[in-house]
Amino acid sequence: MSKTKEIAKKAEEETAITVINMEEDAGDGLQQADADSYAIPYINVLQKGSKQCDTDQQAYIEGAKPGMFYNNVTRELYDSPEGILVVPCQFVRLFTEWVPRSAGGGLRGTYDPTDPIIDTCTKDERNKLHLPNGNEMDDTRYHFVLLLQEGRDPQAAVLPLRSSQIPKSKAWNTDLRNQRAVGKNGPYKPPTYAFVYRITAEAQQKDDKTWKGYVIKKERRLDVSDPVDAAIYLQGKEFASQVAKGHAKVATDIDSNDPEF
Repeated sequence: MSKTKEIAKKAEEETAITVINMEEDAGDGLQQADADSYAIPYINVLQKGSKQCDTDQQAYIEGAKPGMFYNNVTRELYDSPEGILVVPCQFVRLFTEWVPRSAGGGLRGTYDPTDPIIDTCTKDERNKLHLPNGNEMDDTRYHFVLLLQEGRDPQAAVLPLRSSQIPKSKAWNTDLRNQRAVGKNGPYKPPTYAFVYRITAEAQQKDDKTWKGYVIKKERRLDVSDPVDAAIYLQGKEFASQVAKGHAKVATDIDSNDPEF
């Protein structure tokens, strides 16, 4: 072999690209991670009393205003009149126990609706639940979703609807339950993660109290013949399964109680 060919062969060997099949290594590196190893963020609507909007609070975020959506893990603000797009994946109803804000606030526990502790609660004139220890109990409807953002992968998140927003939660679930499609065996009810919903915020009022509430409208059904939509559908299916198995931990370590609305 000539010297020129030897040099060329060596250069080819040194620059050879190793063929890597990343799919074969799927999930590697997180085998020991459990539900407590992840934090699924809340997506909340900021209110006038939210700490993120108060310049005197440590949690203040520059530019934060009532009506914006806020991610409590990444501390991102979603400020758009078009709101946010989400794929609903799973629904969970829980009762959350909070220390009153006047006593420092903070989450103290979560309970299934069938837990006997719920029967020990009493209602005040505003129909708010109170435990014998003085803590408050919130009936919270958790909507586990995929947050869709242009140019970014879908992000797992949860929308906690409570207080005045419970009727919005019921209406959303009813809309999802009433969806129908036609398959080879006739009409059927598609899974919730087959749909995209647009969430916006609007001003609401009762007596002299005003707040920003959710507006939830169906945007479209995913087209699973499209590779992008198909990938979203499969991710939503997997997320729904993880929530159902209890493998999804909500990031509840937020700044005390959110303002009631």
